[in-house]
Amino acid sequence: MKVLFLIHQFYPNYSTGTEKFILNLAKMMQRCGHRVKVITYSFHPSWFYQYRLSGFAIKEYVYESVPVLAFRFRKHPEDLHFALGDSEMAQVGVELLQRENPDIVHIGHSMRVAGFIKSARQLNIPYVVTLTDFFLMCPKYILVRSNGSLCSGPESGLACTQHCPELPNDRIPKRLVEAQALLAQANAVAAPSQFLAKTFQREFPGLQPILIRHGMSFHNLKSNSRRYQHGDRIVFGYAGSLNTHKGVHILIEAFMSARLSEAELKIYGKNATSRHYVNSLKKASYSCKNISFCGEYAAGQLAEVLQGIDVIVLPSLWHENASLILCEALASNVPVIVSDAGGMNETVRNDFNGFIFRMGDVRNLSEILQTIVENPETLNRLKENIRLMTFPTIEQEAYAYEQIYKEIRIPS
Repeated sequence: MKVLFLIHQFYPNYSTGTEKFILNLAKMMQRCGHRVKVITYSFHPSWFYQYRLSGFAIKEYVYESVPVLAFRFRKHPEDLHFALGDSEMAQVGVELLQRENPDIVHIGHSMRVAGFIKSARQLNIPYVVTLTDFFLMCPKYILVRSNGSLCSGPESGLACTQHCPELPNDRIPKRLVEAQALLAQANAVAAPSQFLAKTFQREFPGLQPILIRHGMSFHNLKSNSRRYQHGDRIVFGYAGSLNTHKGVHILIEAFMSARLSEAELKIYGKNATSRHYVNSLKKASYSCKNISFCGEYAAGQLAEVLQGIDVIVLPSLWHENASLILCEALASNVPVIVSDAGGMNETVRNDFNGFIFRMGDVRNLSEILQTIVENPETLNRLKENIRLMTFPTIEQEAYAYEQIYKEIRIPS
């Protein structure tokens, strides 16, 4: 079987959760004897590409054994990050899909690549959609209103008009119709969290996503066996993209306001899309010598990173869906602190395997950090509880998707 994966961006330039999910799944499908290829959008300059096809520049390469076809328009369309299907992309997509001849197309993220879904439909190639964020209902993909408050959904575009005036709201209703058709015509729709699935079901009645949790790559993990006693130095950590909606500024402010002179905060991540935001984080923490920006880490360094952290903090300001670093931390026996929004609360139980604080509440988070520093032995109980938890493996996740592929190819 040949599986073609579609994703809005990919390695080596992008390495957040969705990219990791697709990379893991593609490599597992290879191990199962299937052929795979990733098609992704790219932002490289013109010299990067090998050849042209109509209005596309194309580069093919291999990343960790996975063949990748990266493409870009010669000139990025103005609605590149908004549209759910470009006619030119759909035309070129037919030619590319005929050449690749996949048995299944699997969409990990439809931003910038939705035209290929139209091509797959035209060629009667079955496709599977995994919902990894809210892009198909929210052009901002994070369901956060212009004033920073959380949104529960577009409500057929009415909520967008009321709360996000900067969006092209005259186009939202049509976009939602296109999204509904894209999902309705999929042979299967999956989601990694119940929260994400239910949010889509509210906006698109009749949709029945299959719950498939993200699997852990345990060969990159190692159990953190540290035990604590009163007076031990605690290292808090954050790992992920450095975007405003990830709330790292909340963590820095909470850490500094708690005056934790005997604790440390390590921040792992890349500049992502906003250098201004990253610069503001570094400026805000400049006077605190106990805060360090550690940059990115490769997948093979994850175990080492988590061995050097006592508590992972994820202070998200959006409906975080199925955070991989959250599960990787817990699978490594590292307690977590998370905000009380989205799918993270499906995994974290307050004062059992971690702590939950009110989203955006600096004081509440600061109190939790201070309590841990003053009573580090509390972490021993959390770590014992974490040992009772089980986590799906990437093998189990891949098996679930492989069964879907097989059922689609050979209907019962």
